[in-house]
Amino acid sequence: MHRGSCVGVGKQRLCANVMTRVMMDGGPMGEPLDVSTDDLAKLAGHMRDSATTVANQSKAVSSPDHLFGTGRNGAECEAGRAYVAQGTAIHDGLQHMADWLQHWSDATTATADALGTAAIAYGYTDGYNADQIAGADK
Repeated sequence: MHRGSCVGVGKQRLCANVMTRVMMDGGPMGEPLDVSTDDLAKLAGHMRDSATTVANQSKAVSSPDHLFGTGRNGAECEAGRAYVAQGTAIHDGLQHMADWLQHWSDATTATADALGTAAIAYGYTDGYNADQIAGADK
């Protein structure tokens, strides 16, 4: 860390550098928290990729070609005439799985968006604080 590039904010001390370093007074074990904006942005990207993969699986499970049990294209139940109730239960279970996969994808996308926004905010804050500190040193 560069001496003189930090500014106190309440009980926190923010230092402008390549990484945002937040020194927490009285924090857990008095250790600093480092946030790498590059790594945070990469994590957001990986999470978006994961969300897309899960959403694609949800679509695959819920595709009319893959849902089993209620009859496809007007045909009878795939489980057989004597097993309509069981076929319907399987169908409902598959649809439930597809719905939960979509919820998982939506939650992962929302988390990725929040991480991406945080990476931008941290970068902006670092730049702003560095400008403020540089101006104060003159």
